[in-house]
Amino acid sequence: TAEPVAVYAAVVDLERPGLEIVITPNFGEKTLTSAFARTNGLDVAINGEAGTSPLAQAGLGQWSGNWIVRGDAVLLRDSAKRPFLGFDRQNRPHYFKAAEILRTIGDDRWNAIWGRFDLIVDGVVVEVETDAGPQTCMGISKSGDRLFLLVADGRRPGHSAGMGLVDVGALMVAMGAHQAMSCDRGGSSCLDVGSLTGLANQPSDGVERPTYSHCGVKLR
Repeated sequence: TAEPVAVYAAVVDLERPGLEIVITPNFGEKTLTSAFARTNGLDVAINGEAGTSPLAQAGLGQWSGNWIVRGDAVLLRDSAKRPFLGFDRQNRPHYFKAAEILRTIGDDRWNAIWGRFDLIVDGVVVEVETDAGPQTCMGISKSGDRLFLLVADGRRPGHSAGMGLVDVGALMVAMGAHQAMSCDRGGSSCLDVGSLTGLANQPSDGVERPTYSHCGVKLR
């Protein structure tokens, strides 16, 4: 019998009036995704990057990228390995694949958060490592009107065996994603849905793991 897989996803209408994209405003101490959601009154939030290890003082190391909040740069460390997702002032999303290196602020990246790997580029799933495990992914539709936030649980026998990135990419294409990136995963993978249920998934550590960055949405 195949092991179950638990997947949690939020599809956000980016054209909704009053919607606000919220990204962790500074590179400070690691915090829980649920705390980030509560502090900012968010309807949905997802983890960003925890860095080189789960330790509280772990640096970002190679897992650095572009981090921009309301036109101010927190980090501009883009590289040919790190994709990122940008949003303009009207919340229209723009996907910057890993091979494209940009270390400046622009109108199409007034807010920005980076990921670890390209997952979907121009509607095609990227062939990246496929070991099953907990995953966190962010994607956008071809027209730019939808944001997809997805977390798959893993390493929890009887609850969820996890997914490989290729399978997650195929699932997100079926959902309507045209561009997507995978983010910090494993024990970091966390999706919070605000006042609905709070923490939606069951993190692989049994409890949430704090991360440096997060991304969320507030509906006014």
